[in-house]
Amino acid sequence: MPNVKHETDISELVAMNASLIIDEGHTYRLTAEELTDRFHAWLENGFEYQIFRDQDGSTVGYVLWREQPDHIFLRQFFIKDAYRRKGLGTHHIKALLEGPWKGWTSIRLEVLDRNERAQAFWQSLGFGSYARTLELTSP
Repeated sequence: MPNVKHETDISELVAMNASLIIDEGHTYRLTAEELTDRFHAWLENGFEYQIFRDQDGSTVGYVLWREQPDHIFLRQFFIKDAYRRKGLGTHHIKALLEGPWKGWTSIRLEVLDRNERAQAFWQSLGFGSYARTLELTSP
């Protein structure tokens, strides 16, 4: 399977993704099996990931992205609750910019309107509005 560094990573990624969905305030929930299938599909279609670990090997968070012809699409970025507000999110983004994303022309990501904490984080790193997706839901 392309881009999977270790098959055991998938279970970690799925668990963190489930937490991310709740944190973001998403209106949908997926089962662990659906999340697993979705991760496999992303990785088969060119997405890459990195799991962040601290000095003792504990998992801190992860990032999932894909290089596009004119930008990097940052699909998911997550830092576990216990590690938040310690500068680790900023640290890992800066490390990505100096590592696998070095030479980037632009990075795009999506943040839900109701996720003000995430918006503030990305804006603190210099991200600005690029587009807005509008939605009409049935009653």
